[in-house]
Amino acid sequence: GSTDDTAMLVQRFVKQHKLRGGIYFSKFVDFATNRNIVIRHINNFTKASHILLLDADERFNLRSSIDIKNNDDKKDLLYSILYDKSDIDVFNLPIEMNGISWCNPKLIKNIKSLRYKMPVHEYLNVSDDKHRSFYFNTFQIDNVNNGPRKRGGDIDPVIVLNKDVEILIKHLEHLNTLDGSVPDVAFEKLRTNFYIGKSYEDQADYIGMYTYYNYVLMHSQWDQELFHVSRYSYFAERLLGITHTCNYVDNMLNLYLNRPHRYEALEDIFAYLNSVGAYTLALTIGRLYVIGQEYQQSSDVLFVRNKAYIDVLHLLFEMSYKTGNMGDAKRYNDMYRDACVSGKFLITEEDRDRIESILKQD
Repeated sequence: GSTDDTAMLVQRFVKQHKLRGGIYFSKFVDFATNRNIVIRHINNFTKASHILLLDADERFNLRSSIDIKNNDDKKDLLYSILYDKSDIDVFNLPIEMNGISWCNPKLIKNIKSLRYKMPVHEYLNVSDDKHRSFYFNTFQIDNVNNGPRKRGGDIDPVIVLNKDVEILIKHLEHLNTLDGSVPDVAFEKLRTNFYIGKSYEDQADYIGMYTYYNYVLMHSQWDQELFHVSRYSYFAERLLGITHTCNYVDNMLNLYLNRPHRYEALEDIFAYLNSVGAYTLALTIGRLYVIGQEYQQSSDVLFVRNKAYIDVLHLLFEMSYKTGNMGDAKRYNDMYRDACVSGKFLITEEDRDRIESILKQD
């Protein structure tokens, strides 16, 4: 995608220093496709043992804590580590930018099973079953710009972010046509929803952000991003008001019902509701959290768990009714009455028997 003299300068540098290599040109399709074209070319036409994947705004450096000045000594260190770790397929390198650190697979073995996925915010299809990974903290990647999404640069980041959203929504529509058995499709949906939400968040479009983050909240096993989504969803809730708070609590309640091991989510929502002054609802959620942590210790908490669930439904009904959202009010009221009459609570009798049998085995 370079429009300046970068390619010519690289060619001149390679020739001047008598290096093996050169420039390979291909028409830009999307980020994953073009990265894969380059990797495939290296697979088929070079004898390189490894591939270092760098963006235009990234530099590959020795960690600052390692005091080696001579470049030849640095190369010797790198080669000795690669030789020593010859069984490793993927090297995850720390990336540093403006005091923020994260980790990415930037150095990979020259093998054909590694390919990028997603048209933007691309990622490598690293599989624990197929590939051996190693955290390579002797070297690091310095990100010096953060690309066109950076504010204050030559390009308006909103234009780039809107283009990201357009591409990602189209990709999400494609993913929704695929069978659930296609490898990685569930994870790719999560990642796509996350980055659509993130693109909206970076534009301060909190309704768009909230819409796509909700999917991640409900389905994610992707802990780092789930934490990010939770944190910023609370921020959106403050701006969007009480109706969205109803929706948010409803979603968190479903999350609790479907995946009762995620008590951290309840702890987070308790903190949020406390911070915005919804003390009664916070108290109920807090009770759910405490009970949830204790339920493996005793089957006697069944009634208390059910009572807390009923309290949440009743409070959601009151919040919806007071804000004039009569459709939700009716739904929560029906759920409340159904729970009171039929006993369809957080855990069924079968669940309780299963838990008791597990406890007896322990």
